Amino acid sequence: MDVALALGLHRSTLYRLVEKMVEPSERVPYLDEDLVFRIREILDREETFGYRRVWAELRFKQGILVNIKKVHRIMKLKGWQCRLWNKPGRKGPQAARKRSVVDRPDFLWSTDLSKIYCGKDGWCSLITVIDNGSREIVGYRFDRRGRALEASDALNQAVMSRYGSKMSVPKGLRLRSDNGSIFLAGLYLKSTEYWGIDQEYTPRGDPDSNGVVERFFRTLKQECVWLHRFESFEKAEQVIVQWIDRYNTQRLHSSLGYKTPVEWRKIYYQFPQAA
Repeated sequence: MDVALALGLHRSTLYRLVEKMVEPSERVPYLDEDLVFRIREILDREETFGYRRVWAELRFKQGILVNIKKVHRIMKLKGWQCRLWNKPGRKGPQAARKRSVVDRPDFLWSTDLSKIYCGKDGWCSLITVIDNGSREIVGYRFDRRGRALEASDALNQAVMSRYGSKMSVPKGLRLRSDNGSIFLAGLYLKSTEYWGIDQEYTPRGDPDSNGVVERFFRTLKQECVWLHRFESFEKAEQVIVQWIDRYNTQRLHSSLGYKTPVEWRKIYYQFPQAA
């Protein structure tokens, strides 16, 4: 006898009522054991896979027509969800003072990366190192890629152009950056350690703590980048390199008493009491 028909209910309604009457602890969800086995096999081989990549493996490599939601449900019920990406990122020592402006050169540097569109070459990376006292760009690297390698090159260029050798780097020189992965990478940490530079990082979500270099990028874009439509990386590099040279040696800076960065630094060491 059909119970649903006898009670005058739709069959799905009856099933739903019966399910509500069963204690949650007694409910055992149906799992496709063959699919469970295949998912576990993939995870044993690729432990960083989430449900999307597991589904892609099943669908496109093993040819199994399965709904991605089903794969997600199985992995959730089994507790096999990928948790590696939820680990907190590494943090460096936080900056002791919030203000990035200082009144003397060779005391605090800042570094950061900005993207510039270069036509057929897409978005390219400009990494700069600026002296927060003189506002001079002491080193930079413009490249198609923006990795720790390029960031280290910019820093190495800054040290060599300003001091010439490791022994001439002033003690206590600090380098400030945000918590970007390139500035936390092992390669970059080795560079700062080699030069004897103390690294510090801005608090997360507080870009004003790195205001000097952020302001430089704004000036660069207003006075150079946004006035051009670069067709390629090579075209952009030629214009940007020339502009940075003029910025250091010819552009009058209001916060420096309308002197150029290079001029202001020379005057500081000639007459430090007047700086």
